[in-house]
Amino acid sequence: MTTHAHTEIVVLRDHLRAGSHDFVDGVYMRLFAAHPELRALFPANLEQTRRSFGLVLDHVLTAIADETDPTELVEFLGRLARDHRKYGLTDVHYTWMYEALMAQWPQLLGSAWTPEVAASAQHSMLLLTGVMRGAALSAQGPAWVSATVVETYRVSRDAAVIRLIADAPLLHRAGQYVEVSIQQWPTSWQMLSPATPPNPAGQLEFHVQRASGQEGAGSEVTGSIVTETRPGDVWRLAQAHGALHIKPHRPVIMIAEGAAAAPLRAMVFEMAMRADSPLTWFFYCGRHPGDLFDLETLTAVAATNPWLRVIAVTEHRENPWWLEDRPTPDDLGVAWRDGIGVEAVLQTGSEPGDHVADHQALIAGSAEMMAATRARLIAAGLPARYIQLDPLCAEGR
Repeated sequence: MTTHAHTEIVVLRDHLRAGSHDFVDGVYMRLFAAHPELRALFPANLEQTRRSFGLVLDHVLTAIADETDPTELVEFLGRLARDHRKYGLTDVHYTWMYEALMAQWPQLLGSAWTPEVAASAQHSMLLLTGVMRGAALSAQGPAWVSATVVETYRVSRDAAVIRLIADAPLLHRAGQYVEVSIQQWPTSWQMLSPATPPNPAGQLEFHVQRASGQEGAGSEVTGSIVTETRPGDVWRLAQAHGALHIKPHRPVIMIAEGAAAAPLRAMVFEMAMRADSPLTWFFYCGRHPGDLFDLETLTAVAATNPWLRVIAVTEHRENPWWLEDRPTPDDLGVAWRDGIGVEAVLQTGSEPGDHVADHQALIAGSAEMMAATRARLIAAGLPARYIQLDPLCAEGR
């Protein structure tokens, strides 16, 4: 890229960053005005869609401006296109999006819209839509698979366990999350982590926490899952994402809160099928004992897998009235520590606290909990490169 072209791309990116919300709004208004039938393909609440699209545009312009390895950008756009097949997008939709983008850029740039900037915009938007079009057309396999709910039960007023059988095995790894659409909200896709590893029978289990206190489609979808899902409901399951994994040659610390423990639970189940799993400490955390609804299952796995140590961590020893009484850690013979998860991990005179720097850690919980836990582990000597966070929780489950 010439220095001149580089400058024009930076102009586009900087204007986008200054007015991303209005720009993306304008693109969608043009798209839906010209092709009203497209509106039905998108969720009723477009806020998250708009935000994500703005971030994609910024990423594309930044990658072009920085002259990074084009392979990374092509792979990124290819994954995005294969993912977007679930919305029912076809070849012509990418042409329509290109037209809407090119019509909106002059409105954003005003007097800065020069012939040189226009040429750079045309180049970058053709790259964006062209790579995505090609990747979508060449993608193998279905855009999504159907799965039927076979069992559901509430574990608290805000959480439920949902079990399904998919029509075909879902292509995911233990620790990843998948995009889910339920029949009550067919155009909204929610990210959920399977609590079980993949299996050839297509059996799946999700632990779903209602996203209370949040606005938008995410809270509405999780609320419907917890309160309305019934056996016989049909879900659609699309692309898997995420890269949580166990690094070799280091013992493992897992720290998880309630339903957010799902991806780490799936990894534990997958590790139980191997003969080389490292020593693993699973700190299962909650405010009250009743929040640890999966403790019996984890205890049963630990009973037949000597590499697994399960430790219950609660801030309180008694349940409030709204939580169902379940076997306590004492009832199950599980080690029970008081306080916040990371403080229990670092307890002096205990394993793995005295040797935390020799471990690797995987953390799943609220964004605030994960940030605080990561900071405390680093301060205790565990290198940052050996700490992984559940990306779903980091973005706001």
